[in-house]
Amino acid sequence: MSIWVLFLRSLIRLSVVGMLASVNHAQAKSDDWYLATMNRFGGMTWLDTGAHQPMTKAPLGSAWKLFVYAYITGNNLPENPYTCHIGQAAQADDEYCCMVTERIERDVALARSCGPYFEPSRLGITSSDWQNYWKKHAPQVTWLHQLRNLSPQTELPVEQILTAMNQIPQQSMIRSREALMQRLLQPTWGDVLSNLGTGYRFKTFTWHHPNILGAYFGGAVGWLADGSSFWVGGMGGSHTVLEQHAMQITRLLSPATQNVDEGCVMVDYFTRYPISQVLVSGTGQVAQAGVLRGQFVVKFVNGQQLSVRSAGELHLLRSGLIWRIVGQLGTEEYVARVVDREGDATQTQAARALAIAARSYLKNNGHYHQMCWHIDDDSRFQRVSPNPASKAAREVAAYTEGLTLTGSPIFYHQNQSADNTLNWQLAVQNSVRGINFITQLREAYPKASWEISPLQQQCAELESAQNYLNQTLPQVRRILAGTKGLEHVDNLQICRLDYGNPYADATSHRIYLRDWRGVQDKTTLWHEYLHLALRYHPSGQDENTVEQMATDLMKKLSIASYINQSHNQKKIVRRAQ
Repeated sequence: MSIWVLFLRSLIRLSVVGMLASVNHAQAKSDDWYLATMNRFGGMTWLDTGAHQPMTKAPLGSAWKLFVYAYITGNNLPENPYTCHIGQAAQADDEYCCMVTERIERDVALARSCGPYFEPSRLGITSSDWQNYWKKHAPQVTWLHQLRNLSPQTELPVEQILTAMNQIPQQSMIRSREALMQRLLQPTWGDVLSNLGTGYRFKTFTWHHPNILGAYFGGAVGWLADGSSFWVGGMGGSHTVLEQHAMQITRLLSPATQNVDEGCVMVDYFTRYPISQVLVSGTGQVAQAGVLRGQFVVKFVNGQQLSVRSAGELHLLRSGLIWRIVGQLGTEEYVARVVDREGDATQTQAARALAIAARSYLKNNGHYHQMCWHIDDDSRFQRVSPNPASKAAREVAAYTEGLTLTGSPIFYHQNQSADNTLNWQLAVQNSVRGINFITQLREAYPKASWEISPLQQQCAELESAQNYLNQTLPQVRRILAGTKGLEHVDNLQICRLDYGNPYADATSHRIYLRDWRGVQDKTTLWHEYLHLALRYHPSGQDENTVEQMATDLMKKLSIASYINQSHNQKKIVRRAQ
């Protein structure tokens, strides 16, 4: 074959490649964007965004960090903070990690998309350990078994990306969602937050466009509250894509109203209205104490009555002649029921503001122990519907999932305005005028800010309280030795609480206190400590028992301190003689 024939064939081949590239460039419109979702059973759906051509493959981008995060949380690896720098000491990509020199942990690193933190070599992740883990949890997702595929330029069918997302263990997925919400709370994402809400938790990515030379392709991959995964992509950076299409995303893919991580709120219903009896609807029979399932009529001592429906979340309790109804609800179901009771879920922007105020009020004024919030259904606190939340109220709660305010008292009223108070009627009027929920909250609570997740909150240490705990804990353990169900709680941190009631967080082993001034604060510290140390024992769930134990403990510590001081004074006297 002559050299001229080879040359002609080469020219033809190059021409064909060039033509194909031109065709791809022409077909890939700049306004094309894509949205796909996959349920927990693996069923994938492409939503109709009006794109001119299908999306065959997409770059993984910085979504690779999600899988490293899942690996280290799934294996319960110890925290390995990354120190990022600015200026001449900065390493590559440190600008994504921090604005000042600081040490950051995994949850902050994920929210900020800090690549250096998640470098497998820095974390000591070997190829064999990585492969063994993902072969166990995602045996059919073969691309994920190879550590070398954790690269932003790795191109994959979107279905394979979502399949891998679905194989991330549930607890790692829950922790990822909580960490990722903080991305939306950054000031630069306020425009996206107002139109997208927080029911979508995602890791953003931006990389070179797979079809258009010189263009960028950005978007996000994440989960809804029910654990189903989603992927969105289009031309431009991730922020641009999400800002442009946020409202269309909510229209095509509604936030999930079912939550795999429901949280817990215990509601003591009708605390100001004594119950005379509870009857089974339709039969007139007196309901038996225990779990309520079905339709019931609650009769009150004042002669009023109320129809109530329960699917097992309500419990009828009896103590002598006193009847009580206690509800155990998921956090978002609780919020939705408050919206139904105190407002109107069809007034969308006003209802979203009310949902956030209700969730914030719960965390500021409820009592938290044993991984559950406790609050009364009372007009002096906030009223909660005893019936299942309406569909509209659940959608409002889902849109604002997890959003709470801190740094300010939180109140609301039906028709009166006051400091730190959301006026419901005024909120409805503002809704009609087109004022969104974020602006309404800013006007009602000018000193408030978004609350940071406990997993990401930097602990502002109460140094004197921490020192007291470290010095006294060995003695406390000796005093409490033999207490049934008591467990050692190590690596405790005492953190300053800006607002709300003291509480203990079992996940982070942190106790949050507002003050450290005297005996009462010490009693509060030991109260919260006992909740942690007895969290797997029934006595740890009894508030009165824990409070009595904490009071008795303080008495024993005071006596021991007095004896010790007297003993030391005698030694001083002897030396003086």
